[in-house]
Amino acid sequence: MNEYYGDGAKKYALTERKHMVLFPAIDRAVELAQPGQKLLDLACGNGAFHNFAVAKGYKYVGLDISKDMIDEARNRFPEGEFIVADAIDYAGSISEKFDTILSV
Repeated sequence: MNEYYGDGAKKYALTERKHMVLFPAIDRAVELAQPGQKLLDLACGNGAFHNFAVAKGYKYVGLDISKDMIDEARNRFPEGEFIVADAIDYAGSISEKFDTILSV
């Protein structure tokens, strides 16, 4: 998976399907955050849900195994917090607790 997304990190943002299908569905499922709540975007890719989570009031943390995808996320959202780690064993990489975990 890491190698697959390595070369495709910049092209990954070109798809509009997530904006037409995923964003509306997730918008209905994720409630507005209470003050101080945190959202972990597990396998965040290029951080596409960063602005969505922040607009809902969450402190956003994105995690992905692909360094290239995380680099792209950091370029797109320099104010965001992004971590290179395996989603299968993310608990070993993060000591924070989260109120909401998003994985698409």
